[in-house]
Amino acid sequence: IYFLCNWVIDVAQKKNADSKFHFIQFEKLVLDPTTELTALGKFLGRSQSKGIKKIMRQNAIPRKNIADGPKMGQNYRWTALEKDEKVYSEAMAMIHQQGSADLVAAFTKTISRYNSIWNGPLARFE
Repeated sequence: IYFLCNWVIDVAQKKNADSKFHFIQFEKLVLDPTTELTALGKFLGRSQSKGIKKIMRQNAIPRKNIADGPKMGQNYRWTALEKDEKVYSEAMAMIHQQGSADLVAAFTKTISRYNSIWNGPLARFE
């Protein structure tokens, strides 16, 4: 995961005009889908498909909180209407308590790199 995350960040930092990659920030997609979907449409050179509204509705998009996903998210430790701050604070505390020093350092370095490019609403949990 560490390698993959850093490879994605390396590709994004190059910002090559001829790139075959377009990155969608999950946090921004679920909170402000119009902006992200417009950028994706420009990248693909086409308009949104007719079924996108249904897909968004099924996935509770847009949301007020990132953690307010569909009920199936409970399988992944998310619960409806839980505040993002609480979820991420608990996750970060667990990582720092249970992770080895070298893995915690690599994780926080990767998060810093991510936030230097995609400074989203969760950047303060770095």
